Amino acid sequence: PPSPFGGRGRRRQGQRQPFAALRRSAEPPERRRRTHRDPCVTATLAAITSLTTRLSSAHGLPRVAFWRRNIKLAARKQKASMSNAGTKIAADAEASGETRVQEGAASLFFPSRSGVFYNPPQIPNRDLSVLCLQQFTEDFRKEASERHAAGAARREAREREGDSTGVASVAAQAGEEAASAGAKASSDAADGAAPFDSSSGTEGREGGGQSVAPRDTTDDMEGAAGDDGGNRGADGDDVGEDKENAVKVRVIDALSASGLRAMRYALEVPGLDQIVANDLDPSAVEVMKANFERNGLSEPLVVSNVGDASAILHAAKRPVRARFEVVDLDPYGSAAPFLDAGVQAVAEGGMLMVTCTDLAVLCGAYPEACAAKYGSFPIKGKYCHESALRVLLACIDTHANRYGRYITPLLSVYINFYVRVFVRINTSKSMVKLSPTKRAYLYQCSGCDAFAFQPVARVTRDDARGNPKVSASIGPPVNGACAHCGKVHHVGGPLWTAPIHDDAFVRRVLSRLHRSEEAFSSHKQLIGLLTLVLEEIPDAPLFTNLSVLASSLRAQSPTLVAVFSALMRQGYRVSRSHTDPLAIKTDAPFSIIFDVMRTWVKLLNAASSKNRSNLSETSPGYAILQKEPQIEVDLKPLPQVQR
Repeated sequence: PPSPFGGRGRRRQGQRQPFAALRRSAEPPERRRRTHRDPCVTATLAAITSLTTRLSSAHGLPRVAFWRRNIKLAARKQKASMSNAGTKIAADAEASGETRVQEGAASLFFPSRSGVFYNPPQIPNRDLSVLCLQQFTEDFRKEASERHAAGAARREAREREGDSTGVASVAAQAGEEAASAGAKASSDAADGAAPFDSSSGTEGREGGGQSVAPRDTTDDMEGAAGDDGGNRGADGDDVGEDKENAVKVRVIDALSASGLRAMRYALEVPGLDQIVANDLDPSAVEVMKANFERNGLSEPLVVSNVGDASAILHAAKRPVRARFEVVDLDPYGSAAPFLDAGVQAVAEGGMLMVTCTDLAVLCGAYPEACAAKYGSFPIKGKYCHESALRVLLACIDTHANRYGRYITPLLSVYINFYVRVFVRINTSKSMVKLSPTKRAYLYQCSGCDAFAFQPVARVTRDDARGNPKVSASIGPPVNGACAHCGKVHHVGGPLWTAPIHDDAFVRRVLSRLHRSEEAFSSHKQLIGLLTLVLEEIPDAPLFTNLSVLASSLRAQSPTLVAVFSALMRQGYRVSRSHTDPLAIKTDAPFSIIFDVMRTWVKLLNAASSKNRSNLSETSPGYAILQKEPQIEVDLKPLPQVQR
């Protein structure tokens, strides 16, 4: 691994030879390599590199000695902060030399320190996943209870109506008996379904080798429920569950690796019936099994399995096996190969959790690879991380649409070097028809970065019946040349343009986090993240960046408070984004945004004798500043913005 002072004995530009000599003589090679591989000191070493390469020859040697003495101190501080946050990495004191990793309520044990793969930046991912799974499990059971209560109320109403007429009583009784029989059969299937059998990779067997009927057999879009599918009888009653405790919540961690995520789900999420931890590597599964045992976990609550993730997910669907209420996909890299199987393996109304770490692809560094994997051509911009979330959501929805299903995003976030989305999946023909209206192509100016959206389709109303009708969209939304700077447009997409969060769900998750902060080591980061998510405007896809606006005009950047205040005085909504600290997410058109910036540049020119608008006549900023503001702009801070 690279040294904080350059390569292995090679001189770098701006680095003098005595630095390399000091590096070689400071520590034994084995200790030096171990220190550099420690994830706790990565940031410290990067800072040291940037400082030492700028040292002068006169003061270089004492400064290098000073920083070298402080490397170990910085590493100890980093480790102490992680330990105080609830994450501990320590070698076992026994002669076996085991390594123990403590996170949340789970403990991981590895045979040796050299075999540990533990990534601290993924702690917020796992903490947030535990929180969302806790909230989803509670909501899922509550919804089932409400459906049961509504079905019971409808049955009582029919009974009263039948008693009053005297004629419909027999028919109501017959319908009730049929509904009870259906509920009993469905409940028996749920209660009698054997847990996941890791030895055979299939559901358990009963009665002379006959397969037990899967519980999730009524979420067929062609069933008696019509377009909406689900466990519904002919009269709309919920016949799939006759009591709240009949609801099963089964989770599969399809790419479990060490099994840490599955252990945390089992230990920290109450009410789960089964967690299946799957991995393709048999050695990983062996370590997983040992860790389950040492954490007091056993079958049927936690089941380990060796197998291909896509094959396991494809098998977990009707009519072979009961679907999972929660499917978690957290691969190393892209989740695209597992999405088709994942959307089919989720039960009706269940939740799909997806992580993608290939942000270079999703953000537009390799647009052709993104088009091949996700079916969308990204455009590079300051909004690239939000664009990555919308590319992923559009891809998941497209996969779901092929099977008559659609998604409802609950929470979509960018953290560190990855994106994480939580979506619910339901079945409905009518909602699938509306899916093209939730995706759009992106037109971005190559000069000033102004953008516009071209929806794939639009919704109109049928005058005869008043039902929504999906028709072709009308476009394009822009002219051949940009209206602001005259440059050409680049076209990308399609992107998901519908809301990427469910504010009600996020509020419940944030409230749950406030009640149990001590249980999550990354609670401070998650509180800030979820608070910003709740501030975002839900119906304003993407954003512009304040530094980009100022750079295009070759002007000093105004404050966010000033720009926000000016836009709010014009009656527009404005917010920040959790993906960029300088983001301006607003429903104001770019003509208004550029009027604010023109006014700001005029104020700068008036306050200084130097002309700040000496731009090239061919630059986008010159074309923008040639136009006069069309509105009165007041940049004074508003009290509500300052708060």
